[in-house]
Amino acid sequence: DLRYQNYRAPFRYQQFRVGQALRPTYYAPAYRPAWDRRWGVPRAGAGLTYVRHYNDLLLVNSRNGVVVRVYRNFYW
Repeated sequence: DLRYQNYRAPFRYQQFRVGQALRPTYYAPAYRPAWDRRWGVPRAGAGLTYVRHYNDLLLVNSRNGVVVRVYRNFYW
C-alpha cells in the first residue's frame, strides 16, 4: 500500500492551494503515486496527475504544474 511509503520530499512542507503553480521538482515522477480506486478519489483525467506532497494528495496539471484539487491529510 502506497500510503505507508516514505514520500518526504527533499524540500520542506508547503500547503498548496488550487490554482497555484508548482515547480517541476514538486511534481516529478518520484512523487506521483499510482492511482488506486480504493483511495475514493476519481482517476486523474487526461493531462492530470496525482502528486503526493508529505501527507497531502494534489491533483495537478502535468503540463504546467497548476494545482487542480487538494486533498489535505489524505495520507494519515
